[in-house]
Amino acid sequence: MMNYKITFNMRTPICLSDMIMFDGLIAYAYYKEISEGVNKQTQPLQMSKDDLIDFRPMPIEHNDEHDYFYASWMLYNLDGLVEFTDSWKKRWASEFDQLADFGGNKRKVRINNAKYKSYNMPMRMLDLDEVWFYFKSREVSKVAHLIEKHVFGIGKKISQGKGLFSGIHIEKTDYDPFKNIIRPILVTKEIGKGRETRMIGCRPPYWHPINQELCIVS
Repeated sequence: MMNYKITFNMRTPICLSDMIMFDGLIAYAYYKEISEGVNKQTQPLQMSKDDLIDFRPMPIEHNDEHDYFYASWMLYNLDGLVEFTDSWKKRWASEFDQLADFGGNKRKVRINNAKYKSYNMPMRMLDLDEVWFYFKSREVSKVAHLIEKHVFGIGKKISQGKGLFSGIHIEKTDYDPFKNIIRPILVTKEIGKGRETRMIGCRPPYWHPINQELCIVS
């Protein structure tokens, strides 16, 4: 099992709401890969843990004792970092009010709720030349395949051009990054005393409430 570093050469700023996890990126790509040509499985919030997709066959090593993947959160150099706030906007164009069909009733388009609700949501943006992750794998070629085939950006609002990258580079490293805290680690009796902890996702899918647990983050 080797340690690897994967570097993404960024083309557009990254929209960041929380930690971006490399096994989360791979989980998305892995799900796309295994669901090709079949009815895709949804994972609603009420789904039990036993019914969630098993991501352990992914080509990233898994720590069975503490139930996490050897995959880091996103790392980057603070030198040259430009951080700013952008916004995501969704607005009803009032000049098209006459196109709204209410069946002859005199009604108006409401932009404060329901499907025509307008938004102006702030987004934290990081403008970086490159970002990188560490991971452990015995099948690094499969990791590269999943990224190159299914991953087109990092972070949120990729469909709006955020977080796009121009290329990746994967290299072996003799340095063992997982001797440090570079991903959320579940708090246990053996580890966690005197460390910074937080309720956070600890495994894919990171968004699912069932995977939110008390973890060491520093």
